[in-house]
Amino acid sequence: MVAAGDAFQHYFWGENNAGYDALLTNMKHGVTAAKEFHEILRERANYEEAFSKSLRRLSDKTSSVTAVGTFLPIWEVVKKYIDSMSKIHFDYSSQIKELCSDIGSYKIEATNKAGKLIKEQNVVVKTSAVLSKVRSALDQVDKCKRTYQQRHKELVESEENVGKATEKELERLQQKHTKCQEAFTLAETTYKSSVEKYNKLQEEYNEDMVESCKYFGTVEQEHLNRIVEFARRYGELETSLSEDLKRNCDNVLGGDLDEGLKGIIGYTPEVLIELFVEDKKTGVEMVGAMEMEMLTIKDAPIIPKVLEKNRDPTSLVSPVLQRLRDSVSPSSSNPPSPPGTPSGSRRSYTVGAISRPPRPPRPAPMERQESVRSSSSSKSASRIVRITIGEDELVDIEFN
Repeated sequence: MVAAGDAFQHYFWGENNAGYDALLTNMKHGVTAAKEFHEILRERANYEEAFSKSLRRLSDKTSSVTAVGTFLPIWEVVKKYIDSMSKIHFDYSSQIKELCSDIGSYKIEATNKAGKLIKEQNVVVKTSAVLSKVRSALDQVDKCKRTYQQRHKELVESEENVGKATEKELERLQQKHTKCQEAFTLAETTYKSSVEKYNKLQEEYNEDMVESCKYFGTVEQEHLNRIVEFARRYGELETSLSEDLKRNCDNVLGGDLDEGLKGIIGYTPEVLIELFVEDKKTGVEMVGAMEMEMLTIKDAPIIPKVLEKNRDPTSLVSPVLQRLRDSVSPSSSNPPSPPGTPSGSRRSYTVGAISRPPRPPRPAPMERQESVRSSSSSKSASRIVRITIGEDELVDIEFN
């Protein structure tokens, strides 16, 4: 495995000394990568948290749904699945937020370190300064080279003209040729001096660049160690999320064997019917015929029977009351009507001397009312039984 410093020393040279700019730009890109990685994971954590909250609201909604009937076991599996999904995504968002916090701290650290490196690191600062001089010297070399080439061209033309000149022009052309030689010599000297200066600066740059490559390599190695560790942790979280989701889905379909829970595929129609019967069964014996409970005359309550249509109202007196009537002396007069009795709608019967009223027009429900009043002619109390026949017709039976 090649270390970053060794790789940088071997592969970042070339024309125009572009290696330094490439390494410096790469270091700045490392800081940018940390910032963007932090931003992406922060948004991912927010999305996961929002999704978890949505699942939690959905879970609360499923809890309020009335789940009855044979579908109840599957409904419980669905609610358990949604609850598990919500918890898985909430835990994942919490872990991502923790990772984002670590990346955010490193981002600040890397930003400050890059700024100090560019401004304060001796090797990097010196290399940058030398590189600027080298590039200026290179420009000067190019300029001197063009001047040198131009003077050389002029000198060659001057020699050709002297060789073709007549005696009359020879002296003038020789003087011009001498000037061209002097200009060419000056241009050659200037060009040679610029090349020597450039070579000296280039050698100094090369020495400083070796040290800068080592330093850039160290910084890059540290950066990659940190950022790759963050990426590895993120990958593990994604893998864990996928495994948890897969396990949750498997539990929904096949059940959780560790907890003894069935999944959806475990609840066949036959199983659902069996569970419903076991939970809601009401009994295994059919209801038989009912037997009538017979009562004797002795046990029967003393309640007048309902008049049938066209039946004599004196039949309201039960056999027991008839025996009482025979044993009690007839009263001389009917008792007064109790308060609240409608006028013209009451008929009275006194046990022992019963007067027969006219036949009622239609049968109607009877209502038994009893009242006890004091008689003005006797110290003992009289008992009156009031029977309502129809809507407006009353019958009073007095017992003395």
